[in-house]
Amino acid sequence: MRALVLALALTACATSTAPSVPSVLRGCWIAQEPDRTVTMRWFPHGASWRGDQLFYAKDGGEPQHQAYRIDAGGEGEAGGWSICPLDDGLPHGAPCRALYFSASSEEYHAEIIVNADHLHFAWVDDGQENVLFDGARDGCE
Repeated sequence: MRALVLALALTACATSTAPSVPSVLRGCWIAQEPDRTVTMRWFPHGASWRGDQLFYAKDGGEPQHQAYRIDAGGEGEAGGWSICPLDDGLPHGAPCRALYFSASSEEYHAEIIVNADHLHFAWVDDGQENVLFDGARDGCE
């Protein structure tokens, strides 16, 4: 009987899957800041997720763009997630970070806290939060 219980426990561990990216992340988001409007779009992209952030200055001009990629297999939550900035212009690419979908006590990571109406996205360095986006759900065209 013990062998059967042990075999079932091992099978459950071997077949468990990593947590998925919260489905409410999918779609468009907007934040109104004093000097600019910031938008974000997050969509699945193959096995990864892609995020596009656009910064629109209130005085006009071309919007600035920053893209991100979320991949499984990082150092984040159980099962692990990582987030990598794209389009940074560095010859070696920007460093990826462990990604958490909840607050974390890790000193160096990224966190995305999202629900149906609100998205909060930040880098955390030495315990200090640098908010990259904090906004509300927006419609996608």
